[in-house]
Amino acid sequence: NKTMKNLKALFLLLIGAIAMSLTSCNTDDGYSAYTPEQQKQIQSQMYGTYTGKLKIQKPSADGRKWESMYNNITSWDCKAGDPYRGEDSLIVVRNFPINMLDSAIYISSKDESDQAKTLRALRTAISKLPAEDIKCKYFVPSSDPQFTLTNGYKFILNPYIISKKLEYNGESHTVYFVFQMNYYVGIFTQSSSRNMKLNMLFASISVDKEPVDYYPSFPINYFRPLIVTCGYE
Repeated sequence: NKTMKNLKALFLLLIGAIAMSLTSCNTDDGYSAYTPEQQKQIQSQMYGTYTGKLKIQKPSADGRKWESMYNNITSWDCKAGDPYRGEDSLIVVRNFPINMLDSAIYISSKDESDQAKTLRALRTAISKLPAEDIKCKYFVPSSDPQFTLTNGYKFILNPYIISKKLEYNGESHTVYFVFQMNYYVGIFTQSSSRNMKLNMLFASISVDKEPVDYYPSFPINYFRPLIVTCGYE
């Protein structure tokens, strides 16, 4: 139907954006990548605990716009790793509502296929998951003006894949929740006060197999991406 076509088109558009973004961080304009020592210095400025609104948006029923479905106060910690020791620099979002990711599974009320019944069971299992902290790697790619501000930085945020054992339909399954990488950015500013905003795109669900791309392990007409933001606005 028309709604499913719009949702599929939206998903494919976002997949295209991912592919384009993977080359957007490369530059031949003379701007240099930061050294590990420079990264450490920049991230020491960003270090700390932040508080703001965690918002989740989903596509509207017709797939033409984004609608808010979750809006709550949360906090996140920004930690600088030691690149010389192989430590990741992490942003840890506290009490992330993993159960809200069930909204990424879209099923028409008229769909009574076996696939729809299985995905309804999966969606119910996801809806029962408790909130937990999630980890994201981050870094400021280079001195390119697209990543530097007069009073701060834009940075790349790469959320870890979340893996959960879920029971549904009388069986145990490993479910992977996948966020887009190397595209959505965060913003850190330090003028009158230190502020940070994070952007994430929930891009895929994979069941019983390691995710290898941003496509779900079931037909994409049953999946819709979600936008997640943490910010001070």
